[in-house]
Amino acid sequence: MVSSIPLTPKTGGGVCIPVEALKPADIIVSTTNAPISRIIRAAEGFSCVSHAAVYVGDGNLVEATGEGVGCKPVEQALRDDTLAVAYRHVRMTPGAAKQIVAFARQACANKAKYDIPGAIMANKYVCVILLNPVGCVAGRAMESSKRFYCSKLVFEAYKKAGLPLSSGVLDSNDPEAIVQIYSHSAVLRYIGHLKD
Repeated sequence: MVSSIPLTPKTGGGVCIPVEALKPADIIVSTTNAPISRIIRAAEGFSCVSHAAVYVGDGNLVEATGEGVGCKPVEQALRDDTLAVAYRHVRMTPGAAKQIVAFARQACANKAKYDIPGAIMANKYVCVILLNPVGCVAGRAMESSKRFYCSKLVFEAYKKAGLPLSSGVLDSNDPEAIVQIYSHSAVLRYIGHLKD
């Protein structure tokens, strides 16, 4: 699957932005060269991205990683990334942004755990291979609302704020789905590259 992230800023297709250009509730999708990132990208159909996070303001983002949900400075979170792109919902309002940020910060304050089974089931191809179609449906029905993988945190925060991200583009809610939503609908707007 080829993602429609704008071309890198070096070739004239994208825009490099500083952290200060971000607004609360912006979505950041990213990737690294780490082995786990390569596995995630391959499982998503050779995606360009393997991670998603929510910008919460004051130079910080909230993300779900193997250690659980945490809040950290953007520069620290993206330190090892080779690509990081920011998107913004086209109907974002100050009230919705406040709800999204509150949801993400609450998950961090609660020290929400990482949802390993959910992360596996988020990708329809991997889920079907590992669990078969019936197992995937059953597994999704049992998913915990108190555990998060990276893109689940983003999708849930937006849903709670009344701005659900349409995952009808793909039958998944992995990081690549965010890129595909941007590419195939008018829901998300490209803000720029934090890393190219």
